Amino acid sequence: MEARIPKVMIADDDELLCQQLKWGLEDDYLIVMAHDPGEARKKFRKYHPDVVMLDLNFSSDAAAPQNEGLQILEEFIETGQYAKIIVITGQQEKEIARSALNAGAFDYVLKPFDIDELKVLLKRALFLREVERDAEDCDPLILDGHFGSIIGQSEKMRRIFQLVKIVSDTDATILITGESGTGKEVIARLIHQCSERKNHDFVAINCGAIPAGLLESELFGHEKGAYTGAVGTVKGKFELAHDGTLFLDEIAEMPLALQVKLLRFLQDHTIQRIGGLQDIKLNVRIIAATNKDLKTEIQNGQFREDLFYRLNVVSVDMPPLREREEDIQLMAIHFLKVFAAKYKKNITGISPRAMKMIKQYRWPGNVRELENKIRKAVILARHNVLLPGDFDLDTDAETKSEGWSYKHAMLRAEREILLQALRRHQGVIAHIAEDLKLNRSTLYDLLRKHNLDYKKYRTVQSNRTIE
Repeated sequence: MEARIPKVMIADDDELLCQQLKWGLEDDYLIVMAHDPGEARKKFRKYHPDVVMLDLNFSSDAAAPQNEGLQILEEFIETGQYAKIIVITGQQEKEIARSALNAGAFDYVLKPFDIDELKVLLKRALFLREVERDAEDCDPLILDGHFGSIIGQSEKMRRIFQLVKIVSDTDATILITGESGTGKEVIARLIHQCSERKNHDFVAINCGAIPAGLLESELFGHEKGAYTGAVGTVKGKFELAHDGTLFLDEIAEMPLALQVKLLRFLQDHTIQRIGGLQDIKLNVRIIAATNKDLKTEIQNGQFREDLFYRLNVVSVDMPPLREREEDIQLMAIHFLKVFAAKYKKNITGISPRAMKMIKQYRWPGNVRELENKIRKAVILARHNVLLPGDFDLDTDAETKSEGWSYKHAMLRAEREILLQALRRHQGVIAHIAEDLKLNRSTLYDLLRKHNLDYKKYRTVQSNRTIE
């Protein structure tokens, strides 16, 4: 079967720029051009492009608002298609470009741009598009809620399982985000175990647990005599992970100077040991993880923006346990069986009252906390069924702290308002924003904050058939 040629739509009112881009890209892509917003909307619906290059100043006439390009971007994203949007903008409009990223754009390019760099960006966008499209069609085999070493049957975890199956056999760099205790390293190990690298080493390092002065040597190694005490040549984690996977936990804690060296590795796959002059070529897959918001870290000058986009080729967002209600009972029973066998305790189950208490608890420590609570309950239990008294869970804690209770109540109210609006307007962002008197960027931020996917609430899915 002949390979399908990817479609790229260039939406810009600068016809000369469109023509130049077409000349530069038409050997590899089927190019669709649109020179005004109306034409762009029609061709987007007709051709279903894989990637759209969209001018942020795209407008119908001189009197049109400056952010009309941003409005078109949001319209395209709302269709539910898998097209990746790359916005075109000038140096003076970088803040608007960042707003486009927050609204769902894949990336942005600044004029004037290098055609070779643009081709690399297009390849990344197309790869992610295929991953997302394949993940939705993929139906992973889950036995009793188990997928490898991960437990879960909630919709959020099924989506993560689907994504893991698709990306495991690629070399794409992956960024795993989520609160502490949600299982970021477990997911990283599962990706490694499902990949062709599984017979090689999975090397993990916590960038926040090692002093900044020692982290460089831990990662890149050093030559004999590189510094006082360096009595021999030592390989770093990068070399130890050759042909395997390097997991960089708490990547936000990596000092800026080391971020530059990591960026270089992601660009050319070479390192130099401390005190060395020789470039060492390595075949290492990078998976990074953090419990921090890297976009906030970028704004605060603590994390490099270019490194963020290099790491974030594919992102996996691990949901907190409180948002996985369907999984809590399943996991509690699993941990009970594991620890009852380990400690040779004849415990057959969890009482209904105890299970109700477990489900009502907020689990601020997530899966790690649930595991530890079950372990402790099994060790101390005096009956063959775990009872409420076997758990030191304070499900009424919010009533004992007025400040925390108020904050928690406000968050729950905010989430409920969003849920009602999503159901009322069937996931249509424009209608929800108008109803709640919010601009779309703010609405997208709130949906991400509460891990709500507006596409789930649509009753009619978009037609993805290519004409």
